[in-house]
Amino acid sequence: MKQIWMVALIFSLGQEEKVELRYGFKKGETFPLRLRYALNVKLEQLPEGLQGILSEEPIDIKFEGVVEVEVTDVAGNGTASLSGNWRTAKASGHVMVNDLDFAFDSSKEKGDKAKKKEEMDDPGFMDMQDQLNKMVRLPLKFSVDPLGKVTLAEGSGRLGALEGPFRSLNGLMGPLPRNKIGKGDTWKEKIHLEMPGVAGNIDLVVTTNNSYDSAEKVDGRDVVTIKSTFTVSAGEPVSDLNITLKIEGEGEGRMTFLLQEGRPAKSQSLLKARVNAVLPNPGGDGEMEIKAVVKIETGHDLGK
Repeated sequence: MKQIWMVALIFSLGQEEKVELRYGFKKGETFPLRLRYALNVKLEQLPEGLQGILSEEPIDIKFEGVVEVEVTDVAGNGTASLSGNWRTAKASGHVMVNDLDFAFDSSKEKGDKAKKKEEMDDPGFMDMQDQLNKMVRLPLKFSVDPLGKVTLAEGSGRLGALEGPFRSLNGLMGPLPRNKIGKGDTWKEKIHLEMPGVAGNIDLVVTTNNSYDSAEKVDGRDVVTIKSTFTVSAGEPVSDLNITLKIEGEGEGRMTFLLQEGRPAKSQSLLKARVNAVLPNPGGDGEMEIKAVVKIETGHDLGK
């Protein structure tokens, strides 16, 4: 009997204690939230009628910004209400044939350093430029539930075309696990990302396979590292056009979570997807086919 108890004791000592990952924002606390986002669309096959009209990389956007956030309330269920003001924001790259050059600094009066060319030919491009310009001048109001799911408030400084990857502060990994986890434990999530495409917006379905990778002490704080792998498929058509989409892709992500503070310190992800779109030929009978590679990078940093 003594030997049985000794074996049980040794076995229990060898088991790592499972932990519950939950957000624990406190009313009145403030912190900077840094956002990074990059979207690139590279064409691999283009119908003859569009050659010379579209470049090899019709969409290439990079965005980064810092929001000064305050926790304004915490509900009984742990959901926190937050309000933030944009400190800085920058966007560069191009959309189709138009360059994007946007910069905002709250310490300066002028927020849009791109040419104020109201008469620019492409209203879609100006929509994005104006959207960013309006976004940074409004408070960003959102709520975060205990699992990290973000809900943006109507009328706030919403992220518009860049809003998809902001659905969770855990990046593309999606919400935190509902149950306690320990080293080696896994969980799955499924999220939708609406992304601009050459033939109209596309809906990407991202299935995430997340795993508890490690736990360690960093500067006296308990830090849990979560690693993720992604698989990508096509969702429901977003555009009214009669488009047949085939999407296959994969990616990976990493998040470090501060256990006592109840928040991630950093999350980052990289996603690549091959898109095959077949759509009616606007110039005549038949169909045309477009093949492209979509690359998405995201990052979040929450500081003190």
